[in-house]
Amino acid sequence: MEKNEYISSQAISSMRSLDEQAQRQTTQLAKSSDMDYFWGWAKVFHDEKEHYPVNWGMVFDFVATHLEGNFDPEKEAKLIESKLKKERGRHKVATVKRRLSTLSKEHKNRGHDGHANPCQHPDALKLINDARRSPTHANTPSPAAVKLVVDKVITSISDNLLGICDKAMIYVSFGAGGRRRSELVSLKFSDIVEITDTYYLIEIRGAKNQTYADEVLTVKIEGKARSYLQEWLIASGVGDGYLFRQLTPRGQVVKEEGLSGTQFYRIVKKRSISSGIEYADKFTPHSLRSGFVTEQGKRGKNMYDGMAATGHKSREQYEKYYQSGAAANNEATSFDDT
Repeated sequence: MEKNEYISSQAISSMRSLDEQAQRQTTQLAKSSDMDYFWGWAKVFHDEKEHYPVNWGMVFDFVATHLEGNFDPEKEAKLIESKLKKERGRHKVATVKRRLSTLSKEHKNRGHDGHANPCQHPDALKLINDARRSPTHANTPSPAAVKLVVDKVITSISDNLLGICDKAMIYVSFGAGGRRRSELVSLKFSDIVEITDTYYLIEIRGAKNQTYADEVLTVKIEGKARSYLQEWLIASGVGDGYLFRQLTPRGQVVKEEGLSGTQFYRIVKKRSISSGIEYADKFTPHSLRSGFVTEQGKRGKNMYDGMAATGHKSREQYEKYYQSGAAANNEATSFDDT
């Protein structure tokens, strides 16, 4: 938000409070979607209307069917036709777990806790745990997009308004400490707290690994990331609201609405594939985060400086990324005398 002598610190605090409420509302909408899906599925597959508590057998059937994807074809088609389900096939473990958690919380809110909560049935929970250990459901980490890769993607993007926006998003996500997509799309102009000739300072709120809701992570945007961001701000005229915006279909006019995490995901996939880089179809926004940490390791940077930028508080978690980069600079395997 543009600075103004009439705007008090209390007003800014109120603005941020309202913004947090809006983000909580988004979370509530996601939970509502989970409940709509469960009861839509229950109606199609078991002819059951919404009621509590749910029979634990129906919970078990929901978890098992969605983990393995062994749906009755005709009934699955009805779910897709009703737009509750996007496509045929099983759900990811994380999706099933989230929906089960949402249903479990609804039971708790209605007084069905502990053994009275069908979502806590040991057989249903065992299915989730077994699936997480199964090779079939194992998550394949996105390949790290190091600087060389990011630069190649960037150079393949045109210089029209849409391209300027995408370049800024991708490089800021990578260069500003490997920002998560949720953090990137939530950035507001008011989160820029300092601008100099060489860097921007931004404040990240509501990061996944922050302990408290009011915790703030301050991050520097410099180098190419700063250049691409500045180019976007000048070209778009953005001076308040969301930093990164939706554009009209032809990419000529900047809208007020911000982008969703899903939209940014699709942008990264599309730009990666268009660039022709190796394994392009496997790159995701998370590749930019792991790429930042990997690049730090390749350059022998201080780990704790890297953790300060990413927001990691656990060295163990950070090292999962760092070691893949550090290996390139590790001289322990070199036996040459010269």
